[in-house]
Amino acid sequence: MGAFQQLFKSIQTKQSGLVLTEPIPAGQPFPAVFEGGKREINLALFLSLTCRECVYLLSDLPPFLKGYSGGIRMYMKGREEEVRQLIEYYEFEFPVSAIKEEEMTGVYRVPSTPYLYAVNGEGDVVGSGNVHNVEELKERISSYFHL
Repeated sequence: MGAFQQLFKSIQTKQSGLVLTEPIPAGQPFPAVFEGGKREINLALFLSLTCRECVYLLSDLPPFLKGYSGGIRMYMKGREEEVRQLIEYYEFEFPVSAIKEEEMTGVYRVPSTPYLYAVNGEGDVVGSGNVHNVEELKERISSYFHL
């Protein structure tokens, strides 16, 4: 972590009492299994229905994700009924789960949304980070294939 990030984290924690979530580091196991066997790179995308960037990203995702050959899982923080309606509307062909804040930060260690974990065929995290649009998503995925 850079000096500025460490200082900012320290100041933010002291001022607000906020405990910041650290993502799962590369090389550690991801806490979910991907369907369809071992693929080179699987994606776990985390969105929140109260996050404006997530909602914009969600509307641009279907054409991109239909062409992606790896495994995909999407996790959405929101009410189950809202998530179910979005699944039907966008006709997602991969697992989509409604999750609560506690699960997002506690189990999956997502620091903020929209967030992506890339997971190898053995189930280990190879990289992660925020993705604010489809172009950033493409760039991240491309970098994971060239590790």
